[in-house]
Amino acid sequence: MGWHNDASSLIGSTDRLEGLTCPVDGLAAEAKHALSSIAKEAIRERRTVASPITAERTVAIGVPVGSASSLVAICDDTDERDNVARRTAVDLAGAKISHWLLAAESRQGFQDSQHVAALVDLTSRILECDGADAAHRRVVDELQNYLDASSVILGICRDETTVCRLAVSSDVADLNQFSDSTRIAEAALQESVARSAASIWPTSDSNNRHALLAHQQFADDVGADSVVGCPLRTAEGKNVGAIVVTFKGELTSTDAGKPIAVPPEDRISPATIALNFLRAGEQSIANAVHLQNRSINSLTKLIRNAVRRTFTTKLARTVAIVVAVVAAVLLIPMDYRVPCDLELQPVARRFVAAPFAAPLETCFVEPGDVVAENEILAQLDGRELKWELAGIRADLGKAGKEYNTHLSEQEYGLAAIARHEIDRLENRAALLSAREENLEIRSPMAGVVVAGDLRDTEGVPLETGQSLFEVAPLDRMVVEIEIPEEDIRHVRRNMSLTFYLNAMPGESFKATVLRIHPRAELREQDNVFVAEAELENTSAVLRPGMKGEAKVSTGVRPIGWNLFHKPVAHVTGWLGW
Repeated sequence: MGWHNDASSLIGSTDRLEGLTCPVDGLAAEAKHALSSIAKEAIRERRTVASPITAERTVAIGVPVGSASSLVAICDDTDERDNVARRTAVDLAGAKISHWLLAAESRQGFQDSQHVAALVDLTSRILECDGADAAHRRVVDELQNYLDASSVILGICRDETTVCRLAVSSDVADLNQFSDSTRIAEAALQESVARSAASIWPTSDSNNRHALLAHQQFADDVGADSVVGCPLRTAEGKNVGAIVVTFKGELTSTDAGKPIAVPPEDRISPATIALNFLRAGEQSIANAVHLQNRSINSLTKLIRNAVRRTFTTKLARTVAIVVAVVAAVLLIPMDYRVPCDLELQPVARRFVAAPFAAPLETCFVEPGDVVAENEILAQLDGRELKWELAGIRADLGKAGKEYNTHLSEQEYGLAAIARHEIDRLENRAALLSAREENLEIRSPMAGVVVAGDLRDTEGVPLETGQSLFEVAPLDRMVVEIEIPEEDIRHVRRNMSLTFYLNAMPGESFKATVLRIHPRAELREQDNVFVAEAELENTSAVLRPGMKGEAKVSTGVRPIGWNLFHKPVAHVTGWLGW
């Protein structure tokens, strides 16, 4: 038994003879030609046709099925009653297949009529909405309900461009335009616009999977089993937007969300139904949404025309002149100066510490005093050292006598022990003698005592290494400039700066940026980069720790840029541009 498709009425197709119960490749060319002729005759005459095909007493029976197909059976021409029975069986099989095809066409027609009615209802509901936002929400709600979809998203192409932005989602009331989910959804919408055709994922065409990567990523993001995307274009070809529909769970047969009594082998997935529905209603939905979007533009034009009518010609000229003057002023070039806080520090500084533990006897200087190199700063109390040194010397004499006694009595072991004790006492005496000679604490360099007021602590024991004084030369000062983090990209080495000190408000100083620290620092809760400049202090009026304000000249730019580049950068950063 075989199946024949007649392609005489289909452009670009050929006749096909397919085997149902046995392959047709083994048949001779004459047999194939005879079977095709009988099948065509059955289709042409719309009745059952029987004809012998070989000399071996075999007969072929052709039964028309549908409008362009026929069922062909090959039987032995042995007995007349058997031939009648076989012909009746083939007739029944053809009738059964014809009935199945007619039922399938009827179901498809019923489904198409439902889709048409749903499209008419959807477009009318879109046009009834008050505003574009309400129309966009109506589209996703109606499609989700009719297609029984898990979610529906709608993207709009502003100004009829190919850039599609997510407008509304059936799952999210308030969209976050900067979230990863929104970015993935917009990629799927953009992919539908770029393809210019309705698509379904997963696709049965393995060669077409690479063009649906955004659909696949969106399905993974929302946990969907299938995704259907369709662009929205008007009859004139204008891009309005795109729709993406997702489905979850087992793919069973439905018709617009309603079960259909269809045999299991004929069931189709909801995603396929949605694909056919969106293909059929693409232009209708696009035209309705486009009309609602145009209402916004029309309102904007009305407002603009009303504003134009409100202003008189004289007032309009005045406004234009003011705008031109402001624009011209904003284009005037001016040096952009970065405002910074600053603090003065000495070029070099030395810390003087206590050489050993001892009480402080006298302090000879105080902060602000000018000292020379090797000048006495303080005197340590050496009485305890003298007392301890006297005891050590007494013990040393005793140990010497014991050593001599042991030698005279030939007690060499005890003499060696006494010798070690003598060495220990001599080393201790040498250490105490050195400390006794260094009771005076002297300045390591010439400069000014920046820190170290010990006059109120005379007589207090000092610890070894305790910091006592800070001495720094004041002939040159380092200007530490705290550059704000948002302006560090404009500041470079060798740029000039002008600064003012709080201690001398009427005087300005000029310097050059020599170094910029590569790492930011936290100063007074602000993240800043520290730059350094050096300044001569010939008059000795500058002191470490003085603070003020500096302005670093970074180059000439328009006034408008100087005034508004930071607010514009802040706004664009907040918008994610």
